[in-house]
Amino acid sequence: MFHKFCVLFWNVRGLNRLSKRYMVKQIVLDNRCSLFFLSETKLNACCRRIVRQLSGFHSSNNYQVINANGLSGGLLAVWDSSIWSCTNCIIREWSIQLFLKHHLSNFAFIAVGVYGPPSRIHRVAFFQELRQFFSNNHEPILAAGDFNITLHNGERLNCVGNAADSRRFSKLIADTGLLDFPISKNLYYWTNKQRPSTLAKLDRILINNNLASSFPLSVASSGNRRLSDHNPLMWHSSSQSEAIRRPFRIEVGWLKCDQFSHIIHAGLVPPHSASSSASPLCRWLSLWKPLRRTILEWDKFRRVSWSKLRVETESRISSLNVLANSDSINEAKFEELKSLKGVLHKCYNDTCTYWGQRAKKRWLKDGDRNTRYFISVLPSAE
Repeated sequence: MFHKFCVLFWNVRGLNRLSKRYMVKQIVLDNRCSLFFLSETKLNACCRRIVRQLSGFHSSNNYQVINANGLSGGLLAVWDSSIWSCTNCIIREWSIQLFLKHHLSNFAFIAVGVYGPPSRIHRVAFFQELRQFFSNNHEPILAAGDFNITLHNGERLNCVGNAADSRRFSKLIADTGLLDFPISKNLYYWTNKQRPSTLAKLDRILINNNLASSFPLSVASSGNRRLSDHNPLMWHSSSQSEAIRRPFRIEVGWLKCDQFSHIIHAGLVPPHSASSSASPLCRWLSLWKPLRRTILEWDKFRRVSWSKLRVETESRISSLNVLANSDSINEAKFEELKSLKGVLHKCYNDTCTYWGQRAKKRWLKDGDRNTRYFISVLPSAE
């Protein structure tokens, strides 16, 4: 049995202020992270006291660090040793690779925190380091962090990237069979906080087929940028608050919209980073999760527009009915009234379909007839 856990990856842009460490700790506790990676710490040295200020974990020897070079760089990995045991740790120039094992489930995987070089002259060596690691390890792998590189032009706004490096990075993901894990809420996870804003997806989460098969219900989310110019990324082994979160269901009203079929056809196009060597489950997840998010966002916009249209139509029909009752309506207004009544009838049908799907089936079938079902749901008479 796999237990739920959460992993945090974040470029924090410095951890020298005590107040900032406590704010990071609050984020770790709020998301119940048992493992987290913090990049660009700007710490020339790290100790257990700093680790406790960041995590609240009281166990010792539960962290690995790459010290900063002056006022830049630095990578810190911290795990809760009451949940995880670290069987091995490999520290490279741009990554920390932890071989972890869960105490209760004995599930073992490799967690990799990455802080890519901002300079282009080191990216070839950076790609070689990642390719060598991903090719030589076939255990479940979760690799994430600030890669300082985008996959294509669509991941940049108001800035220019290196097309050759983007092609190398995309080829690296495809050749090693990795999945660029979809993250909810945002498209860009870094900004220069200026106007006009420069935005880019420099942070990402990569997983392999084995991890996707082990956790098919895993999700990823991003937090806000209140402490840094990067969004914190959180990978959850299963859906958050499964008991509260509504399952995804197809709405009957969607099938009556022509727009819905266009969204389905557009969403089933494989992404650029899809690998032919990936497992069928991994390929399906790479298509389904972004498609599900697109459908839900479209449905939310549709319901708001639909409610607004109904109110405006009812108001316009009321004003036209006043003209009709006073015999001062012309033929064009009369045709408009007939057309608006058809639109309003469709809105009412959509409302009935929406709430009818959410009603109890037995209640719809039996209604308030004097049946055994109706008597059974009535409050018992004293």
